[in-house]
Amino acid sequence: FAIAPRLAEWQAAGLSFEKDALLSGLYPAVNPFTTYEGDWQFSDLGADAGTVDPNDPNVYDIQNSIRVTFRGTDFAMLVRRDDYVAYLAITIDGQKANKLPTNKQGESFLILTSPSRKPTTDLISIASGLDDGLHVAEIVHRPWQGDDRWAIAGFAVASAPNALPYKRAQVIAAIFGLLSIVGMAGSAYRLPFRQVKMPSREALQNIADVALTLIVSLIFVVGVVLSWGDMVTTFLRRDTPALIVSLTSMSVAYYSPIVWGTLVALAVFAVIVFNRPLMGLLAVLFWSAYFTATLDAYVQLIAVVEVMLAISAAAIIGRGLYEWAKIRRSATPLLNPLPKPSEGTTSKPQLLFLNFWNRLSTLDIALIIFLGLAVISLSWADLRTEALRELRTMIFDPLVFYLLLRVARLQEKDLSLLAEGLILTGTMVAVVGLYNYVTETYVVLTPEGSKRLVGIYGSPNSVALQLGRCLPFAFAYVILPVGAWRRIYAGVGGAIMLLAVLLTQSIGAIVIGLPAAFAIILLGWQGRRAWLPLGGLAVAGLVALIPLSRLIPRLRNVFDLSNSTTLFRVNLWRSTVELIKDHPITGVGLDQFLYAYRGRYILSEAWADPDLSHPHNVVLDYWVRLGIFGVLIGVWLQVAFWRTALAAYRQVRRSNPVLLAIVLGAMGSMADFLAHGMIDSAYFAINLSFIFVLLLALVQGVREASE
Repeated sequence: FAIAPRLAEWQAAGLSFEKDALLSGLYPAVNPFTTYEGDWQFSDLGADAGTVDPNDPNVYDIQNSIRVTFRGTDFAMLVRRDDYVAYLAITIDGQKANKLPTNKQGESFLILTSPSRKPTTDLISIASGLDDGLHVAEIVHRPWQGDDRWAIAGFAVASAPNALPYKRAQVIAAIFGLLSIVGMAGSAYRLPFRQVKMPSREALQNIADVALTLIVSLIFVVGVVLSWGDMVTTFLRRDTPALIVSLTSMSVAYYSPIVWGTLVALAVFAVIVFNRPLMGLLAVLFWSAYFTATLDAYVQLIAVVEVMLAISAAAIIGRGLYEWAKIRRSATPLLNPLPKPSEGTTSKPQLLFLNFWNRLSTLDIALIIFLGLAVISLSWADLRTEALRELRTMIFDPLVFYLLLRVARLQEKDLSLLAEGLILTGTMVAVVGLYNYVTETYVVLTPEGSKRLVGIYGSPNSVALQLGRCLPFAFAYVILPVGAWRRIYAGVGGAIMLLAVLLTQSIGAIVIGLPAAFAIILLGWQGRRAWLPLGGLAVAGLVALIPLSRLIPRLRNVFDLSNSTTLFRVNLWRSTVELIKDHPITGVGLDQFLYAYRGRYILSEAWADPDLSHPHNVVLDYWVRLGIFGVLIGVWLQVAFWRTALAAYRQVRRSNPVLLAIVLGAMGSMADFLAHGMIDSAYFAINLSFIFVLLLALVQGVREASE
């Protein structure tokens, strides 16, 4: 045997041939180097801790423990997880396990709830980067923290290999690859490309002219058919018939009991949007609030907001091409020219596609980068299907809506209709919620037994977030001289929305979000003169909390930092910080927070509500989804928004009350976004994402319309 003469030398050098711990490999729960203390039972499934009587006065002193001795640099556990609550506290050599989150007691812990709430067997990394020596893992199970269900299936140990030689080989291979590319480029440079004869410029020009002529003619014919020679466009230029026909077609499409009726109504709606693009934008804005509504499309149900967005995008792009074809025909002698304006037609299109690249704003660039980062984030998302769905519904769709708003030449009339459409959307959400509240069709009860308005979202706070974005526009319309009918319209809608917000009992909206929004609007309206009234309103608001707390029980504990709602958010934020420590650069990806939080980071004190899809803070929300660069882009968007809004405000402050109301409403709505978003959702909800991009487009539209 070749190595026999060297055994004595190796043993003298400290090499042991007696196994004193688990070495690299995967081991069952029961093995010679694992000891169990406490109430445990064993089977082929592994190890299971016994249950205790919850009424036992010593229940908090009972614990079961496991001691695993191993040699290696990495340690993991094979555990069975399911839809149940149980925790394991784990230390390595008496220190916290460096691959696990930490609770507020300073313990590293492993939660046995599966992220999907379905039975899974997972290999969970406990510690890594240890020195390659003897280590002891201590695992503690406390029965009062949950019921165990044969969770301990095995243990795994690994020793990290020396990767330095492989890294050196990779560097050498990269150098040779680069030299090969340089050599190929040099060889290609010496090829006789100049001897290759290309078609003449005149021939290419003739081919391009013929192709362009055919394309222009086809687009022009289709456009004439859809607009009936601009007769439909002229008819729909007036707001009343355009709104009536649009609402009728949308209602038929949504309520039609047969698919063909829906398709015909959608075709009619597409013709309307082709001739009056603003109707498509209003439809998308309205249905974004009802993002759960669907249409039957034979194969599957499709969200109405996505149907409206697709139709609007196609119709608006088609309209832009039609206007381009008209201009091209009139400028090309070979084609039949259009009649001159003096002959009874209009030369001004309803929607002009501008040279978008030449007018890119800072907000436009920030949103392009935002989209790029969101796409890149798919590479580190564990659950790709969920990430793709959120990318489509909360980033791509809203940005398409934003693009349509930006490429349109929105005039004052268009901007005001969008703002008034947002007020109408909020009012309808409030009306549905109030109906459900009065009839008790759909409400939730507080621990005190009082009702909370829910509306269409399933959560009172979600209703308050939606209305918090809409109410500032109603408030701005009421206090500014925008016309009697507009003020009545906004006053009625605002009163309905305000009542609905109060009945949601949302502390974030009543105490933080709406006061911040109204304060910003009052400051914009009165300037420095608003400080005294704001101080008086703040005092009056605090005094009003006393009688309001009798009607709204949740207001009684608004300043009690020890109440359950406050403690819940603190524990949630603590868990989120632990998640960010593990993923500081990238976060966990789009729509991954629910599964990471429920399956790894949730504290035992926060288990009452494990099904949370966001960390209830705008900064943390950007961070966990898109990483630190997501936070930076979020800050960039805010800085650019407020700079643009303030510039627009200065332009219209003394000259145009309607545009002033729009820009103040947008500023108030964004203030609600930030203030309420500090303790709840801000951007990452379908309805809120559409409103967010609308605010960005409105302040830019006001600035451009007033120039």
